[in-house]
Amino acid sequence: MASNDPGVTRPDRGGDDHWRRHRASLALVAVFALGIFLYTARLRHNPPGFFVDESSVAYNAYTISQTGRDEFGVKWPLFFRAFGDYKNPIYVYLLAALFKLFGPGIFTARLLSAVAGIMTATLLGLLAARISKRREVGLLVAATALLTPWLFEMSRVVLEVALYPLAVVLFLLCLQRASTKDKWSWLDALSLAATLALLTYTYSIGRLLAPLLALGLVIFTTRTRWPGILRAWALYGLALLPMFVFQRRHPGALTGRFDLITYITPQSSAARVAWEFVKHFAGNLDPRRLLLTGDTSIWQVAHVRGTPALLAATLILVATGAWLVLRRHRRDAWWRFVFYGLAASVVPASLTADYFHMLRLASVPVFLLVLAVPAFARLIEEGGRRRSISRTR
Repeated sequence: MASNDPGVTRPDRGGDDHWRRHRASLALVAVFALGIFLYTARLRHNPPGFFVDESSVAYNAYTISQTGRDEFGVKWPLFFRAFGDYKNPIYVYLLAALFKLFGPGIFTARLLSAVAGIMTATLLGLLAARISKRREVGLLVAATALLTPWLFEMSRVVLEVALYPLAVVLFLLCLQRASTKDKWSWLDALSLAATLALLTYTYSIGRLLAPLLALGLVIFTTRTRWPGILRAWALYGLALLPMFVFQRRHPGALTGRFDLITYITPQSSAARVAWEFVKHFAGNLDPRRLLLTGDTSIWQVAHVRGTPALLAATLILVATGAWLVLRRHRRDAWWRFVFYGLAASVVPASLTADYFHMLRLASVPVFLLVLAVPAFARLIEEGGRRRSISRTR
């Protein structure tokens, strides 16, 4: 109760109000500082050495920055031939731009991956804030992404896959914005097609995953959205033409690697292929691999064998968020697409002979963290409710 006695000093609430107004900004600065510190610390020396795949990517970026030609003298190639395989263009050309500005070097090369990791976490936070309409949730999701081993490890090496989680988040941001509209404009269709094309040309799994995500746009179908979805498909189809022309001129260039790593052979029966796919799909979502062993391949340069890909607390939040979605939002097209996108993200890796190849599953942690958003929102709500109760006592 307020007192009219001039001898009684009322508590000064100005400081508290000032703190509350700036708390979100301070928290955002802290998250950025955390990301910069974690993702750039000892970047040149950790992991030690410079792997042959990193050297190949960096050398092609260097030759492009100097002459506009790749290591074989091809001028401005769409895909880069290396070790009998073809590397994707987005990472190489971005790195070439960095080399042009700052000169070549291991630190500069790995810095591109580190910045991509920080941007992935930041934009995941923005997406979470838009979905939940709470800044606190966005900050928590961004911090969780920064501390996710899977995303961190991919940001430490000069590989095309380092950009892939970022490309997935960019697509989801465009899709989330479009999902709030009754009618999709040409700009919505263009942004969706552009990010689908980015997914296609950034890493090899995108040649299957991006078309699957494009197909998933039918989840948002309404009478007024159909024209926008058709426009997005048409624009995306145009973006694929250069890839088809390249494949026609270089038969097997973009499929040769898959032929070496898949269990599908001309002698395989449909039943056998289906059974192998089910086994690999389930194995790629095995919690033991997520929480204990990670990627067990001795050739995996982006992961420390025997360490988790995901923190246990994160997986608990993901499971809680999925349960909340199924309970409260299962009719929401956005959340149906998130579940669909998670399943689609496992498909490319499930067509190969390996189990839990973390690079071919690079989009999975993005969808998992998006599924954690409702759990974070629930925690914030419960915390606010408890504080309100404590104030009234």
